[in-house]
Amino acid sequence: MDKECQDFEDFTVNLMHRCNIAQLDSFRLHIGRRRAPQFAHKQVAGWLRRAMKYCTPDPASQHKGLGPSHWHIKRLYLCFVHLDNRFAKHVTSVCRTLEDLELHNCSCQIRSVTSDSLKTLVLKNCKWCNLSEITSPTLKTLVIDGSSNTDGCVLVILTPAVSYLHLAVSVYFFSGGISTNEMPSLVKASIHLRDHRNSVSESNKLGGNQFKLLSSVSKATSLELSAVGKKVLGKEPTFLEFMNLRNLFLGNCDLRGDFRTLGFFLQSSPNLEKLTLRHCKFPKYPEKKKGKTKLNNTSSSEFRRLDFMCENLKVEIIYKDGDGHQLVKLLLHASRNLSKNNIKLTKS
Repeated sequence: MDKECQDFEDFTVNLMHRCNIAQLDSFRLHIGRRRAPQFAHKQVAGWLRRAMKYCTPDPASQHKGLGPSHWHIKRLYLCFVHLDNRFAKHVTSVCRTLEDLELHNCSCQIRSVTSDSLKTLVLKNCKWCNLSEITSPTLKTLVIDGSSNTDGCVLVILTPAVSYLHLAVSVYFFSGGISTNEMPSLVKASIHLRDHRNSVSESNKLGGNQFKLLSSVSKATSLELSAVGKKVLGKEPTFLEFMNLRNLFLGNCDLRGDFRTLGFFLQSSPNLEKLTLRHCKFPKYPEKKKGKTKLNNTSSSEFRRLDFMCENLKVEIIYKDGDGHQLVKLLLHASRNLSKNNIKLTKS
């Protein structure tokens, strides 16, 4: 270890123990990988565990030989830190008023994240080893973005009070799947399944049929669904109502294959007010010599599942390739109820 890193460790130990971080309201630690030695991110977790063990918001009790009392900390942010189950146990036992926990680019050997106080949990670009459970009856915001989990390990999410869910992961990095319970308080959900449109093996639980995952967010008023393929609903999805849904955003989704995905949401969302289709894949129809789309009886059968029953539904089509006006014609051809005045066309 060079002198710079040694000096930083001495400073950190002095800061944690002499300044008594147990009395802090929030704590933020960001380790730079390029400047620190390879094992520094593991040392940091040790500093935190020792601080949790020996620091107490009541110094008098420590002098009397009593164990550490609960920390006052409500917000904890860690970046590029190696965390294990010992750290998780210390957080659970000591940080009992913790409300916001953010882990960025951390390497985590933690099998479960449980809390009776958390309100916000953000896990961004973390590498997990056998993460099997996230449980919290108080959690309001849950963000899992760009992380990975051990192959074959199913992540079970039990957070009934969540009002905002952001899930953006690759199907290859969570091949064991993600299972969630119903979220009756959900207001906004954003689900981005990277690589879902690719062909993946049947053993991949996050590829293909994700009807159960969609069922868990059926109470949302706003839903963003991105990068899903034609198999996201399975072969024969059962009827599911999205009674609260007002805004639906489909981005980079494959809407071919009889328009099953789009038709499913239109039939299931009687109160839908705004539909946004961004860079989605539509069926390609044979064109006449003059360049006009040929809408014959065969192509009409592609729209049998489409039914724009929502009165005054606003539709926005955001496209970057092809003729956007032909996409508008396809939607108008699909429904007797959809008005051209309610369609907005935007080229990005």
